[in-house]
Amino acid sequence: MRTGTALEAIRHILVELIPSLQEADRILPEHRLREDLDLDSLEMVKLQTAIEDSLGMRFDPIEVDLVYVFETVGSLSAFLEEYFGQHAVQNHA
Repeated sequence: MRTGTALEAIRHILVELIPSLQEADRILPEHRLREDLDLDSLEMVKLQTAIEDSLGMRFDPIEVDLVYVFETVGSLSAFLEEYFGQHAVQNHA
């Protein structure tokens, strides 16, 4: 188990899911998941599932605007920090 920021957790998960990204530190908060990182629909679902499994949480599509949350690395990071109510996120991977 490792502790870090939501941004670090997202970067780690993205690099594991998308080998072409290779360097986590080059993934910036302003990167759009679809347009800049070229994630397709299946990769977006895999990202959501990987985040849920790694961080031990679930996205509720009724209460959460998933289109907005999954727009950029930063919007996803901000959502996770708010969800956990702190800047340290437990990564179970």
